Amino acid sequence: MTRFATTYLTLACLYEMKTSLMTMFNSEEWKTSKFGTSQEGRKVQNVVLDSRFWKNVSICLKVVAPLMVVLRLVDSDVKQQWDLYMRGWIAPKRRLKATLIISRKGNISRFLPF
Repeated sequence: MTRFATTYLTLACLYEMKTSLMTMFNSEEWKTSKFGTSQEGRKVQNVVLDSRFWKNVSICLKVVAPLMVVLRLVDSDVKQQWDLYMRGWIAPKRRLKATLIISRKGNISRFLPF
């Protein structure tokens, strides 16, 4: 597995744990803990409780998901012919483009080359 895939899977796991993380950082146990009172702990808490952070994580996951499909094709033990790779890239490319166009209403429009 590539570092790219590992990073994506870690980010996806973090996003799945969003509610639990927010609950933890809002708990009295956290606020009175050694980490909750440290400067580093408060920095992490501010990031986790920031809605912009979670919005950016969501956009990142949506944009990268189609690329993960292609990465799985390329990394597979079963060697396919080049035309199958190219056909396998068409659908993810369309999903990526649709995701970016849908997100165009926000700040992501500057990333649209099409």
